[in-house]
Amino acid sequence: MQTRSIMERSGMVTAVVYFSVDTLLDYITKDKNNDDNLRFTLLREAGCPEIKQSVTEEWIRSAVLEIME
Repeated sequence: MQTRSIMERSGMVTAVVYFSVDTLLDYITKDKNNDDNLRFTLLREAGCPEIKQSVTEEWIRSAVLEIME
């Protein structure tokens, strides 16, 4: 596949790496943009935040486990 070849030559990830949900939550909770609340930000385009949404750890855990099935 040409796209994969280009991505590999550029050093980009071409496969999903599975990790534990707890590891993901650990990274998210240490994000400098999260304080007492976990928030996801949707971008209209690079540098233009559109929506900031508070989420719970349980919501993240549920969503990630559903995707990993």
